[in-house]
Amino acid sequence: MVVSLTEIMPAEVRTSGFALAYSLATAIFGGFTPAFSTYLIHISGNRAIPGLWLSFAAACGLVASLFAKPYNAPVNTKANSAREDISDPRSNPPR
Repeated sequence: MVVSLTEIMPAEVRTSGFALAYSLATAIFGGFTPAFSTYLIHISGNRAIPGLWLSFAAACGLVASLFAKPYNAPVNTKANSAREDISDPRSNPPR
């Protein structure tokens, strides 16, 4: 998931975008989970109710991964052709 998350963002904002997404997910689903689970047990009386919260978090992750699309960066053809010329010994015979 980490690789997929970094690849769907443009290179210019990849670090800050990944950091923001990771931090928000950790804060929402990790930071509030103990308090929210205790509250759910208190209001429902069911000690297995935190499983619903974890199921909700899993469903959010599933929906996010289904809607994630990779970012197609523009390709610089001059740089690619120059790289191919250098790497292919047949294209530059010795003189």
